[in-house]
Amino acid sequence: MFRCLIPISFTLLFACQPNSTSELSGAVRIGDQIWQDHNLNTRTFQNGDTILMCTNHADWWEAYHNEIPAMVYYNFEESFAEENGALYNIWVLRDEREIAPKGWRIPKQADIELLVRTDPSQIIKLAAAGDQSDQSGPWRYRNYTLAQKQDSLGFHAAPVGEIPNFIEAIGKIDFNGKGETVAWWTKSKEASDSTKFRFWNFYQGRHGNFHAGMAGYGAAGHYIRCIKE
Repeated sequence: MFRCLIPISFTLLFACQPNSTSELSGAVRIGDQIWQDHNLNTRTFQNGDTILMCTNHADWWEAYHNEIPAMVYYNFEESFAEENGALYNIWVLRDEREIAPKGWRIPKQADIELLVRTDPSQIIKLAAAGDQSDQSGPWRYRNYTLAQKQDSLGFHAAPVGEIPNFIEAIGKIDFNGKGETVAWWTKSKEASDSTKFRFWNFYQGRHGNFHAGMAGYGAAGHYIRCIKE
């Protein structure tokens, strides 16, 4: 599967390194920002209206094409989502009822850039600790260079996959990337196509190195990680 990702630059090396604390309940302070330390897993909008839960490929297909806000658990496994959160379609983001809890919001691209540009090793500090080689964590490969810095900010970015797109030709969701990537929606739209929202992701190469990128899709399903208003 081919994906075009626009790398996030890590050139602002003169910026102050953020301080962090995980003393906040369910949240972590990183520099001047406060982030949730978990992916969203809610079945309702702020006003209490229910979000459609998809339990098969047809549900997701129909929701997307009928512009219905919907969510799904990776591989349709509810037990997986209890710890890792839910995947949401683009119509959730476009809905005026808002899914973020009160006092929180879905981040914009500028928020992500502020989060990751302050330190060239920031994505390592944000990534969940451990790897699958010794069953110490969720990442497929070991990062031998800076493994001790993983998750030092308490952000807990685990590689819980994504739905990069819906395979229309075969009518099937493409659950992808568990162990190697995680992607979250933003509220920033694509400059070339205002119907698409951008997402940001972490992914790991075969040598254990971590990378960050940003792109935009329409029929995708991604997680949501909220930032404090």
